[in-house]
Amino acid sequence: MTTASADTLLTMQKARLAVQNLACNQQAQRRYIQIGWMPEAIENLDKAVGDLGQIQEEGAVTAEQADQLRELHRLVHHGLDSHEDFLELKSSEPREFLFSKALENDDWRAIRTVARPLYKELMGDGAHFISIMAK
Repeated sequence: MTTASADTLLTMQKARLAVQNLACNQQAQRRYIQIGWMPEAIENLDKAVGDLGQIQEEGAVTAEQADQLRELHRLVHHGLDSHEDFLELKSSEPREFLFSKALENDDWRAIRTVARPLYKELMGDGAHFISIMAK
Protein backbone atom coordinates (compact mmCIF):
# COMPACT_ATOMS: atom_id res chain seq x y z
CA MET A 1 0.00 0.00 0.00
CA THR A 2 1.36 3.41 -0.94
CA THR A 3 0.75 6.71 0.77
CA ALA A 4 -2.17 8.61 -0.71
CA SER A 5 -1.34 11.86 -2.48
CA ALA A 6 -2.75 15.21 -1.38
CA ASP A 7 -5.11 15.19 -4.39
CA THR A 8 -6.43 11.75 -3.45
CA LEU A 9 -6.90 12.74 0.18
CA LEU A 10 -8.84 15.85 -0.87
CA THR A 11 -10.97 13.86 -3.32
CA MET A 12 -11.77 11.31 -0.61
CA GLN A 13 -12.59 14.03 1.92
CA LYS A 14 -15.11 15.44 -0.55
CA ALA A 15 -16.37 11.94 -1.38
CA ARG A 16 -17.02 11.19 2.30
CA LEU A 17 -18.98 14.43 2.61
CA ALA A 18 -20.94 13.52 -0.54
CA VAL A 19 -21.76 10.09 0.88
CA GLN A 20 -22.82 11.70 4.16
CA ASN A 21 -25.15 14.08 2.30
CA LEU A 22 -26.65 11.15 0.40
CA ALA A 23 -27.03 9.13 3.61
CA CYS A 24 -28.78 11.64 5.84
CA ASN A 25 -32.50 11.93 6.43
CA GLN A 26 -34.84 13.42 3.85
CA GLN A 27 -35.42 16.76 5.58
CA ALA A 28 -31.68 17.40 5.79
CA GLN A 29 -31.32 16.42 2.14
CA ARG A 30 -34.08 18.85 1.18
CA ARG A 31 -32.16 21.60 2.99
CA TYR A 32 -28.94 20.59 1.23
CA ILE A 33 -30.78 20.98 -2.06
CA GLN A 34 -32.01 24.44 -1.06
CA ILE A 35 -28.51 25.67 -0.25
CA GLY A 36 -26.85 23.99 -3.22
CA TRP A 37 -24.93 21.28 -1.39
CA MET A 38 -26.63 18.27 -2.98
CA PRO A 39 -25.67 19.10 -6.59
CA GLU A 40 -22.15 19.76 -5.32
CA ALA A 41 -22.17 16.42 -3.45
CA ILE A 42 -23.10 14.64 -6.67
CA GLU A 43 -20.26 16.41 -8.50
CA ASN A 44 -17.84 15.31 -5.77
CA LEU A 45 -19.11 11.73 -5.99
CA ASP A 46 -18.66 11.84 -9.78
CA LYS A 47 -15.05 13.03 -9.33
CA ALA A 48 -14.27 10.32 -6.79
CA VAL A 49 -15.73 7.56 -8.95
CA GLY A 50 -13.84 8.93 -11.95
CA ASP A 51 -10.60 8.70 -9.97
CA LEU A 52 -11.33 5.38 -8.21
CA GLY A 53 -8.50 3.52 -9.93
CA GLN A 54 -5.90 5.88 -8.53
CA ILE A 55 -7.70 6.26 -5.19
CA GLN A 56 -7.78 2.50 -4.71
CA GLU A 57 -4.19 2.08 -5.92
CA GLU A 58 -3.05 4.63 -3.33
CA GLY A 59 -4.88 2.73 -0.60
CA ALA A 60 -7.49 5.37 0.24
CA VAL A 61 -10.33 2.85 -0.29
CA THR A 62 -10.63 -0.90 -0.34
CA ALA A 63 -11.93 -2.83 -3.35
CA GLU A 64 -15.25 -3.33 -1.52
CA GLN A 65 -15.56 0.38 -0.72
CA ALA A 66 -14.78 1.21 -4.35
CA ASP A 67 -17.58 -1.15 -5.45
CA GLN A 68 -19.97 0.49 -2.98
CA LEU A 69 -19.03 3.96 -4.27
CA ARG A 70 -19.69 2.78 -7.83
CA GLU A 71 -23.08 1.37 -6.79
CA LEU A 72 -24.03 4.59 -5.02
CA HIS A 73 -22.96 6.54 -8.09
CA ARG A 74 -25.02 4.23 -10.32
CA LEU A 75 -28.11 4.70 -8.13
CA VAL A 76 -27.76 8.49 -8.07
CA HIS A 77 -27.40 8.68 -11.83
CA HIS A 78 -30.25 6.22 -12.35
CA GLY A 79 -32.44 8.64 -10.38
CA LEU A 80 -31.15 11.65 -12.30
CA ASP A 81 -31.72 9.89 -15.63
CA SER A 82 -35.14 8.48 -14.68
CA HIS A 83 -36.77 11.62 -13.27
CA GLU A 84 -37.22 14.96 -14.94
CA ASP A 85 -36.35 16.81 -11.70
CA PHE A 86 -34.85 14.19 -9.37
CA LEU A 87 -33.50 16.81 -6.96
CA GLU A 88 -36.85 18.64 -7.14
CA LEU A 89 -35.02 21.91 -7.72
CA LYS A 90 -38.07 23.49 -9.37
CA SER A 91 -40.06 23.38 -6.12
CA SER A 92 -37.21 23.68 -3.62
CA GLU A 93 -37.17 27.39 -2.84
CA PRO A 94 -40.06 27.88 -0.38
CA ARG A 95 -39.60 26.98 3.28
CA GLU A 96 -42.48 24.51 2.94
CA PHE A 97 -40.19 22.35 0.76
CA LEU A 98 -38.39 21.30 3.96
CA PHE A 99 -41.61 19.75 5.30
CA SER A 100 -42.78 18.24 2.02
CA LYS A 101 -42.58 14.64 0.85
CA ALA A 102 -39.81 15.47 -1.62
CA LEU A 103 -37.02 12.88 -1.91
CA GLU A 104 -39.20 10.19 -0.37
CA ASN A 105 -39.50 7.86 -3.37
CA ASP A 106 -38.02 4.40 -3.90
CA ASP A 107 -34.98 5.74 -5.78
CA TRP A 108 -34.02 8.03 -2.88
CA ARG A 109 -34.62 5.24 -0.35
CA ALA A 110 -32.27 2.98 -2.34
CA ILE A 111 -29.62 5.71 -2.34
CA ARG A 112 -29.83 6.15 1.43
CA THR A 113 -29.77 2.37 1.97
CA VAL A 114 -26.41 2.14 0.17
CA ALA A 115 -24.99 5.45 1.45
CA ARG A 116 -25.51 4.87 5.17
CA PRO A 117 -23.34 1.77 5.65
CA LEU A 118 -20.83 3.11 3.10
CA TYR A 119 -20.44 6.29 5.12
CA LYS A 120 -19.66 4.23 8.24
CA GLU A 121 -17.15 2.19 6.23
CA LEU A 122 -15.39 5.27 4.88
CA MET A 123 -15.27 6.99 8.26
CA GLY A 124 -14.05 3.93 10.16
CA ASP A 125 -14.51 3.23 13.84
CA GLY A 126 -14.83 6.91 14.69
CA ALA A 127 -18.01 7.33 12.65
CA HIS A 128 -21.00 8.64 14.51
CA PHE A 129 -23.86 8.64 12.06
CA ILE A 130 -27.22 9.02 13.73
CA SER A 131 -30.33 8.26 11.75
CA ILE A 132 -33.71 8.91 13.25
CA MET A 133 -36.42 7.08 11.39
CA ALA A 134 -39.78 8.36 12.64
CA LYS A 135 -42.62 5.96 11.97
